[in-house]
Amino acid sequence: MTEYDYNFEANRLKNLQDQTLTADVINGTVILGCLPDSSEIDFASFLVDKIQMEKLKNSNFRELVLPLLGILSEYRKQHDIFPNQDCILEIFDSSLSLKWLENDGAEKLISKHVVK
Repeated sequence: MTEYDYNFEANRLKNLQDQTLTADVINGTVILGCLPDSSEIDFASFLVDKIQMEKLKNSNFRELVLPLLGILSEYRKQHDIFPNQDCILEIFDSSLSLKWLENDGAEKLISKHVVK
């Protein structure tokens, strides 16, 4: 197996950002959980208002981000990098930052937002 590339995530996120988030300023959060034994996405929650969601749809960001986050999860799992299952993707002024969460961290975050 090849050595873990610490720039892999940042490069892929930058590519996605450059492909999809150049026309409008977008702010929001995506919370994602993958299945424990695969990179298959179990759930995702977009925490954005209706206008921001429409911008994400029109830019193809929404269609591209979920498969990408699955790929990033799988890459981390292949290299035994933890955490590797749940993450939160922040969109601030159309720039992306990714934070990996401990297992079940995404579910806990989503339940906080649903309960409010």
